[in-house]
Parts: sequence; structure tokens; C-alpha cells
Amino acid sequence: MGPEQVMPKITYTASKGLVQEAGVGVSFESLPFSPAQTIARTADVSVTSPGVYVLSSSQGNAHAVTLPAESAFPGANFVFRIASADAFTVVGTNICGRAGGLPAGDGTTLTFPATIGTSVVLVSDGLSYCVTAGSGSVTIA
Repeated sequence: MGPEQVMPKITYTASKGLVQEAGVGVSFESLPFSPAQTIARTADVSVTSPGVYVLSSSQGNAHAVTLPAESAFPGANFVFRIASADAFTVVGTNICGRAGGLPAGDGTTLTFPATIGTSVVLVSDGLSYCVTAGSGSVTIA
């Protein structure tokens, strides 16, 4: 047998995501996902932190949700779910699609159809917001 292999310490923070540190173990400075926040909009809005967002509109209009700079939250998750039959867009500087899946391509705008239940998970790599999961006919342009 060789020397014992020790895993490095991993810490999760809301501002940085997963961070490798000296030491051993896993710690959470904050929960990986915050409780869902409902965004009931009558106008466009900007989100300022990672989290789970439920989007709805009381006016039947399409609205845009603007993401913070990709470099502000590397490793962080942004989850969006549509709760009303209204079209929404999520806007960022660079949004990349899943390899071999939908949505495909790269762009600055993620468009949701006016379909209740459509959802997407975005993860910032510090340079882009990458789609890692989703449901429904979401497109990137």
C-alpha cells in the first residue's frame, strides 16, 4: 500500500461557489441554493445574487431579467422557472448552451416561451453563464 491520499478541504460560499483550500473536509458558509424567490413583475428587473427564481407577470407581458456580471459569482447557480403563461428573457453578457443538448449555441439572451413550468439552470464559470439543465423550448440568441 502507498501513502494515504487525503482530499483537500472544499468550502462552499455564496459569492464564490466551490473553493479548494488547505486542510481536510467540506464546509458550507452558506447553502448552495437559497429558498425560491418569486419575481412577480410588471417591468424588467435585474437579479443581484445567485438563487432560485420563480418568474411571473401579472400583466401578460414579456419581461427581461438581467444577470449580474459573470465574474461576480464564479461557480454560482441561477435557477429560473416560469410560473405564468408569459414570455421571459434572461440577459447576460455571454450565455452558452449545453453541448449535445438544448438549447444549443451561444449568445446574450436566453428566451423562455410563454409556457408554465419551463425552467433552466445556469452556472457561472466566471466568463459565461452556462446552461447545465433545463426543460421546455428555451432558446439562446
